Amino acid sequence: MRLDDKLINDFSDILDEATMAYYDALIEKEVERVTYVSALTDVIDIFLDIDSHHLGLLEEDEQLKVTNRLEELSKLSLNSEEVRKALLLLIIKGFKQVHFSLDLITPDAIGIIFADIISSCFDKDDKLTLLDPNFGSGNLAFLLDNYMQQETTIIGVENNNLLAMFSQSLSNILDKDIQVYHQDALEMKPAVVDVIVSDLATYVYNDSRYDSLLYKEGVKYFPYLLIEKYLEFGDDETLYFFLIDNDFFTQEKNDLFKKMLFSKGHIKALVILPSSFFLGPAKSVLVLGKSSGQNTTHQASSNIFVLPPLSDSNNFIQVLESIKECLNEK
Repeated sequence: MRLDDKLINDFSDILDEATMAYYDALIEKEVERVTYVSALTDVIDIFLDIDSHHLGLLEEDEQLKVTNRLEELSKLSLNSEEVRKALLLLIIKGFKQVHFSLDLITPDAIGIIFADIISSCFDKDDKLTLLDPNFGSGNLAFLLDNYMQQETTIIGVENNNLLAMFSQSLSNILDKDIQVYHQDALEMKPAVVDVIVSDLATYVYNDSRYDSLLYKEGVKYFPYLLIEKYLEFGDDETLYFFLIDNDFFTQEKNDLFKKMLFSKGHIKALVILPSSFFLGPAKSVLVLGKSSGQNTTHQASSNIFVLPPLSDSNNFIQVLESIKECLNEK
């Protein structure tokens, strides 16, 4: 996919100027709870003519500062991946302002690897439904939609209202067939989907109303509970791709999680990613399938892969091909 860096930077700069003009006007008027992220969300809606009532809060000269920049923005012609990369620069700026960890943004290299691996598991003409129960800013989903070979419908679940609204606006400007639901991922009702893919948030979950078997047994590690929940989704052909911390299998009550996992599903592959992909601790990709007579309490070493750095290109490609072969074994 050929990208024009100048167009990407121009789009990002102009949209940033429009957003800052809007943001500064709201701050001057002492409008409550204004952030760069919320301002960017509003400005995208104004640009797409989805909701222009936001401009009513501004004086005429302030409105012109915003609309003049957006008019200039409309003259640029970018493909979906160029727009995504331009917006990523603004997402990072917005996250820093509200002290959101940049770990909430799945690195591009990982998204492209996910897209390549997932695409290999299906026929090119398949129409797929993907569900991301930890949607965040949507960067992983947008990467998948841009780089996968198949036509995809993507469903997102995000419990943070600011991120849910923001990611839905991003999907609109990217012209994506994505529906983002603002709710707790553990409250989602089971659905038939082809792929569940997520960069899992890691925190201790506490909600006395939740009544899963693991939770009743004292399991509070959110990724364990999410996997337990989402193994109810789809059918025997559904695949699960999770980005996990490398200490995933050593969390409190991991024995209970493993017992649940191997009663409902099986590990198809574990891919240890290069540390160079991450600003913080390295992570791995856990690929699961539903049970089909493969229940086991141990993981075959042949299904564990260590992906080398991108600089070791030949070995990197060889390992990636081995992962795809493993996942496509019948």
